[in-house]
Amino acid sequence: MYPKNCTPKGALALALLLLGGCGWTSEDASPEDPRSVEVAVDEDIDPEPTEDEARDDDEAVDEAANEVAAGDDDEAAADVVDEAEDAELDVPLGPLEPPGMPPAEPITEPASWTTELEPCAFGLDDAFSRAGIAPPDRDGGFEAPDEVQRAALAASLEAASDGDAELAVGFAEDAGYAVCRLGALDVALWRPAPGSGRPVIAWRFDAARPVLVGVPHPFNERGTLAQGRHAFANRQVRLLVVSGTHRCASEAESGCDGTTGVCDDDHAAYRLSDPAHSDGTLFHAAHATLARLHPDDVVLSLHGMADDGFSVSNGTHFPAASEAPVVRVTRALTAAFPENAVTTCNPHPGLVLLPRLCGTTNLQGRLLNDAGDAEAVCGAEADSASERFLHIEQGRGVRRTPKKAMDAVLRAL
Repeated sequence: MYPKNCTPKGALALALLLLGGCGWTSEDASPEDPRSVEVAVDEDIDPEPTEDEARDDDEAVDEAANEVAAGDDDEAAADVVDEAEDAELDVPLGPLEPPGMPPAEPITEPASWTTELEPCAFGLDDAFSRAGIAPPDRDGGFEAPDEVQRAALAASLEAASDGDAELAVGFAEDAGYAVCRLGALDVALWRPAPGSGRPVIAWRFDAARPVLVGVPHPFNERGTLAQGRHAFANRQVRLLVVSGTHRCASEAESGCDGTTGVCDDDHAAYRLSDPAHSDGTLFHAAHATLARLHPDDVVLSLHGMADDGFSVSNGTHFPAASEAPVVRVTRALTAAFPENAVTTCNPHPGLVLLPRLCGTTNLQGRLLNDAGDAEAVCGAEADSASERFLHIEQGRGVRRTPKKAMDAVLRAL
């Protein structure tokens, strides 16, 4: 949807062409859920459990997570996973900034256009929770968006960048979204209908760190959703994009390069519902648009792996310079986690080189590394690194303390 007498350009013009021209008028919608809209902040908690207690808790949560991922309709198991995610956010770590490092500076003027949005009827934690997202059933529950919806979401984000609330809201509705403002914050939230499988997007328009955090697999790589929420709520990154579906929620193949053993016993092609490896998702469309609108921002792609420690890459196997983000982040994680294996896929003196899940088939990485446009990257590897993309694989042990890992990464950037 879009207003009359509009003269958009770029993605807006493409969406208008696909959607059939101008003619939308909006009607205000009243919030249905008057819950708090305050963003969570760091709070003190009880002492951490012993190693044995933590191991027992992890086993219980992992068992519950497996039940949820398998598509079992078990509310008790889902509650266990949600409580674990929330508990992981409560680990106190102290200030982010090391000595001599200034806090995040405003990089834009306050976006008065967000005051034109309806206030959200929920908080950030609700929007970015398993219960709030309500991913579709893993057994074929994902329905891929069409070209019109992808163009509409891109147009909505572009309109927001231009400060046009009416266009942003109208195009968002055509993509299956509602756009609202989080409380008194200069934050706009794109929230789809629960269960739709579409990603949730939060965009900060005032003081922000020039970082986009992407969480492509929040429902089977535990801890990454908590990291994304923490980075946005407490560390002021500019953008957070979280997938709304399990990566295995479609039987159809994406048609993109690479294989995985996550959804099947044997390695098989990536599914259409895997947003890191499917160019037909709104997650990928949002990344393509937002990365273009903020060409100097670094894009983080947060993942979980079965190996220990961390594997950090820029989405390629090419050597990296000393000041490259991949080098700085690898060094920072090595210092923060001295007892864990911290490796990189990009050769550099002093770093441990070990190619473990390097993200070379990650579509957002290929796009940022100039392998092609948003569609061409499905089958084209990057032949250079732009140093705008960071692919971070994390073992289960280090994901138990998601704030610690996230803060180490952001310090380095």
